[in-house]
Amino acid sequence: MKFDEDALLARMPLVLDWLGSLGIAGRSSRYGRYKKIISDFHSQYETTQDVDDAVFKELCSAYQECLDIAMVHHRFADVRGEKFLSNLARVVTGSLTPELRDAGPSRDYLFEMLVATIFTAAGYEVDFSSHHLTDVVARRSGNLVRIECKRLSSVKKLGVRMAEAAQQLRNSREGIIAVPSGFCFIDVSSCVLDDVGRKAETIEAAGRAVRNSIGRFITRHYKTTIIEQLNDAIDVSYGTAFYARLPFIVKDEESQEELMSSHMAMIFRIPNVWDESMTEHAKGLTQGLDTAYATFGESFEK
Repeated sequence: MKFDEDALLARMPLVLDWLGSLGIAGRSSRYGRYKKIISDFHSQYETTQDVDDAVFKELCSAYQECLDIAMVHHRFADVRGEKFLSNLARVVTGSLTPELRDAGPSRDYLFEMLVATIFTAAGYEVDFSSHHLTDVVARRSGNLVRIECKRLSSVKKLGVRMAEAAQQLRNSREGIIAVPSGFCFIDVSSCVLDDVGRKAETIEAAGRAVRNSIGRFITRHYKTTIIEQLNDAIDVSYGTAFYARLPFIVKDEESQEELMSSHMAMIFRIPNVWDESMTEHAKGLTQGLDTAYATFGESFEK
């Protein structure tokens, strides 16, 4: 997704005011400092060529973080409720531009909210009621879907996170036996980052790079931990979405100027044990989710 960097930065004061109106100290948080990081970079460098790697990573992270919170604001500006406000406050408390692998609990809550925005963009209504036992609860066309979100900091934790997600879905069934209740969403961004880098020649190439990196991740691990955990969760899960969201610097095809972009991809693995009708039902529930992220760019595109 290409977005207008100036338009995004111009929106940030509105986002910070929104946080303040909810009793959340947005301006003194990391979100209040990202504009300075971005402005300082552009005052010192004309391009990202030969820029120190740490400085470049900080720039990409700052843009991505601004885009993420702007998306949450765009979809949920009018939402109130104890659970939503509590989780949003936790999102804002995180440290400035950390490595993805060390991002901490604040980014876990952010991931849950970003998954909620994706379901909303795909036509679902998200229920933020505090009594729900799963991270996201969404409804569309009479179907209720529960989603457990796990952000992966290390491949070694994949099996543990899958088992946790399955158990939480199992606990949410409220006594219903042998009926799947939702999906597991696993954010593998930190595990594929080194596989794709942060630069691409075109918007399309960046999007392909993210999706292909998830495919390679699944291929490497499908016959070991993942398939075992999927089989363990077949009575509660329609399947697992392996998800990644990464910022990229790309070149404008006409001007050849560097542009900031952000790309999300997800690949669903539906258990092979489901019969044809259940498989089709699961596919129907996922319809529109893999393209929903692009719709967020409408307010930021050039």
